[in-house]
Amino acid sequence: MASKQLISTIDGELCWREGELAIAKLHLHKSLIDRMAFAYSYRCIVMLTYAHYEAFSKRIIAQAMQDIFTSGIRWSECCDSIIVNLFANRLRQNLSSLSNKELSACAIKSLCLVDDLPPPDASMILDCGNLNNQNFDWALGCVGVDPTKFSYARRDIGRIVALRHDCAHGEQLTFDTTKSNADLAADIFQLQSSIILLMHALAVEIIDLFERSGYKRVP
Repeated sequence: MASKQLISTIDGELCWREGELAIAKLHLHKSLIDRMAFAYSYRCIVMLTYAHYEAFSKRIIAQAMQDIFTSGIRWSECCDSIIVNLFANRLRQNLSSLSNKELSACAIKSLCLVDDLPPPDASMILDCGNLNNQNFDWALGCVGVDPTKFSYARRDIGRIVALRHDCAHGEQLTFDTTKSNADLAADIFQLQSSIILLMHALAVEIIDLFERSGYKRVP
C-alpha cells in the first residue's frame, strides 16, 4: 500500500504546480496581440512546463524509492530493473576491488551478495540531470515501473525537453511563420496539457505500484 507520505507528496505537488501552469497559460493567452510579449510569455510557459514535469516526476519517484527502501524488502526480492539500476554497478565495483581470497570468502559467506549492499541515496533521482526520455526511463526502472507504459509520451517529452533547452540557453525563439500567434499558442497549450496528463498518469502508476507490490520480483 502507498504510504501517507507518498500520497501527500503527490497531492501537494500537483496542486500548486497545476496552479502555476494555469497562470502561465493565461499570460500567454493575454499576450496574443503583442509579438514581443508573446515570445516572452511563450518562453515562460515552456520553462515552467518543463520545470514542473521534471521536479514533480523526480520527487514522487524519489519518495517511492525511499518507501521501497523502508519496506523491509531484501534487494534480491526486488524486480530486475531495481537491481540493475541501483545495485549492479556498485556490486561490480565492490567485487572488482577484492582479491581472489576475499572474493572466495565473500561468496561463501553470502548466498546473495546484493543483499549486503546498503541502499543508495534517493537523491540520485533528483540529481540525474535533465529528464529526457532516457533519464525518465531510467528513473522509472529504479522503482520497478515498466517504461513502455509511457511510450505514448516519448514524443511530448522529447519536444518539451528540446524547447526547454533552447529557452534555457538563450536561443532566439523561431516560430512557424505560417501560423498565427493563436495557432502557436494552441500548439503549446496542447503540449502542456499532454505533459500534465503524463504527470497524473505517473502518479497513478506509482500508487498502483505499491497496491500490487509491483516493485517486487515475480515468484
